Amino acid sequence: MARVAVLPQKIISQLEKTHLLTVGQIIEKLKKSGNTYNKTSIYRALEKLEIEGKICKENFGESEALYELRKNHHDHAVCTNCDKVVAVECHDHTNKKIPGFQADHHHTTIYGLCDSCVKKS
Repeated sequence: MARVAVLPQKIISQLEKTHLLTVGQIIEKLKKSGNTYNKTSIYRALEKLEIEGKICKENFGESEALYELRKNHHDHAVCTNCDKVVAVECHDHTNKKIPGFQADHHHTTIYGLCDSCVKKS
């Protein structure tokens, strides 16, 4: 049980090294660092971290969910041709109030073509 208790910190450690990771990539990175966990434990740890507000789960189109740390807020740009995802400066600098709603964070995704795909077309 103690091994599973440290799993959330091990996941955070991997996300600090890499911006966005799928569950499969998290499992692979943990294996390479000498740690093996079953998939259910990974999903439970990710869910706990998400509830605690430490990570975000991102879905960009039909690809597999990606996880990232919820610090150093930024938005994402996604290439609609090659699915490349890059972090970009947050475009909501106004911190607008929404009547009848108290926002605590937001996610903005900008879709288009990356420079490489523009050059190819």
